[in-house]
Amino acid sequence: FMDHPSHLQMLSNDGIAVELVAPLDVDAWQDVAHAVLSFEANRVYVADTYSAVFWCSSDMERPLREQVGEALRLWKGTPSEECSGGGFGFVGSSLPGFEDFAANVGAVLQGEDLPGWERLAWTWQPVNRSK
Repeated sequence: FMDHPSHLQMLSNDGIAVELVAPLDVDAWQDVAHAVLSFEANRVYVADTYSAVFWCSSDMERPLREQVGEALRLWKGTPSEECSGGGFGFVGSSLPGFEDFAANVGAVLQGEDLPGWERLAWTWQPVNRSK
């Protein structure tokens, strides 16, 4: 928990924000991705959008900026280039794109080949949340 408004809260119009803040390493990223994906897998729909902001070393900046660009291109949202301390990312990207985003960022952090974005972009269907 933070005792001051975060960058995402200041950039978001939503009333509630769940923020997962952790060091940018493989284990923390996998834990965050698992937590977010577990909500939907258990039919707990927290939001229709998500946001991500990174503060990273210079060697990680280019590949992470590329993934931020792909998320914005495929799943919309608004760039959040105004973060203090050199943070970059986006606000309000469509949640169905999170799984691909998480997989690609995980691959960047592990130094592996990127799995790509096409996996879900053409198969996603809106979920009926009235059940």
